[in-house]
Amino acid sequence: MARKEQPIKDKIRDNTAVDEKTGCWVWNSKKMLNNMRRPRVVVNGVWQMAYRASYEAWVGPIPDGMYACHKCDNPLCCNPAHIFPGTAKENSQDAIQKGRWKSNAWTGTHCKNGHELSDENIVYTQSPGYKGPLKRRKCRLCVNALQRARIAKHSKKKPGIKPPKDELDRVRQRDETHCKHGHKFTEQNTKWRHEGKYWKRGCKTCQAEAAYRKYRTDNGLPEVGEVKKRYRYGA
Repeated sequence: MARKEQPIKDKIRDNTAVDEKTGCWVWNSKKMLNNMRRPRVVVNGVWQMAYRASYEAWVGPIPDGMYACHKCDNPLCCNPAHIFPGTAKENSQDAIQKGRWKSNAWTGTHCKNGHELSDENIVYTQSPGYKGPLKRRKCRLCVNALQRARIAKHSKKKPGIKPPKDELDRVRQRDETHCKHGHKFTEQNTKWRHEGKYWKRGCKTCQAEAAYRKYRTDNGLPEVGEVKKRYRYGA
């Protein structure tokens, strides 16, 4: 014999407790929460949000495409007097007006790190959502910084070697402060290599420019071309 389903109103009453201060019917059954920590019940064999089922049981049906929005801003409240039907846009605008919008992805003028969200500094991304992909905007500077930090963390490139301190002092005593092409030997622009008994230093800018010229030659481009800024190591 099939199990008789409990009426919706009885389910709501058995799993809620009335808050005397706010009047909310607070859901108290932890077993009937979804992954978003929202209450849910079974209605005709299908899981449904408890506050939506409560509104439809006491007030009336909510049209398809409409949301069950909270006047009390309590997602665990199932009091039908605290629920009103609205569109997704109206629900978002209600959250913004009440200061409940945690992200400034669509309303803020600056990101959380203080970068201005101008047209040039915005990148749009998509993530899976309940009713289709969600389009979001992010700060381009923050995304690039996060990507560089992720690459640096997982990079297998070994750190550059340096000569011993006495050898380093001996090399620095020379009058060679620039390479033959005029690039200054700064700590960032110096690459050391050990050949036999001697330490030699090379210019990173010269090596980068040579690699870029080879790239242009291999791809059939003119040898004369502006070197990209990211190849410049000099101060």
